[in-house]
Amino acid sequence: MERPRPGTKIDPKEDLGPLYVPTDEVTLVEVPELRYVTISGSGEPTASKEFSGSCKALHYLSFALMFTLRERRPDLNYAVMPVEALFWQDVSSDEPLDADGGWKWTAMVMVPELLTEPFVKEVVADVIQSKKARAVERVKLTSYTEGAAVQILHKGPFTDEGQSAGRLQEFMAAEGYQGSGPHHEIYLTDPQRVLPHRMRTILRQPVTR
Repeated sequence: MERPRPGTKIDPKEDLGPLYVPTDEVTLVEVPELRYVTISGSGEPTASKEFSGSCKALHYLSFALMFTLRERRPDLNYAVMPVEALFWQDVSSDEPLDADGGWKWTAMVMVPELLTEPFVKEVVADVIQSKKARAVERVKLTSYTEGAAVQILHKGPFTDEGQSAGRLQEFMAAEGYQGSGPHHEIYLTDPQRVLPHRMRTILRQPVTR
């Protein structure tokens, strides 16, 4: 992603095109190296207060980053990205894979390249001091590359994702792909503010032939 010129709008959702454009059909996309603020943890996500708390903390931090940047660079219009998450199960765990001990996750929000590590650490320190979101103590600034991936828009509650995920698996099987990385979810709506039937989530799966 190119560094913005003064007066330009910083909106990765526009710059990255189909990666954040929800579609009802399975699409094949190419995901480049991107930068995120992340918090990682373990435990079954739907029952984990740590996971939901980390998502809230990243949401709060993202707006703190945006407002701080706006104060210092009023010429830039920085759009906050949605919360995302990676999920996988640790096959080396002694716990059964369907138990809490087998689940690992990383909650994350994409940030533009102009947000340097010292800048992020400064804002994180301010958020910690304000005691608004203690989970940001574990925030890391990380680059992540997925490459080829399939994705689809899921409409409705998280508990009904099975059908949409099944369509990804059917597409992969038909086109000769197999999964090559963690399951990826992009939350286009806030589950704390939207009724379950109105929720919109992009489901993404990195693939290889």
